[in-house]
Amino acid sequence: IGKNRASCSQKSLAELNSYVPVHVHTEKLEYEFLKNFQVVVLTDSSFDEQIQIGKYCHDYGIKFIVADTKGTFGY
Repeated sequence: IGKNRASCSQKSLAELNSYVPVHVHTEKLEYEFLKNFQVVVLTDSSFDEQIQIGKYCHDYGIKFIVADTKGTFGY
């Protein structure tokens, strides 16, 4: 609680597959930055940001995943 979810879960996520590098970016997302990746995972983002980044990823063939929790519900 009170900590960045991506930063807190990075180590555990990276341990799932040692062949997949896992990077955390907590600064403002710039589209040029996203071009460096094959997969983009968003958490704690607004619906508008999800739509905009999802469209950008689709246009550039980047896989796109959104994950979040709201109380006891998650998606």
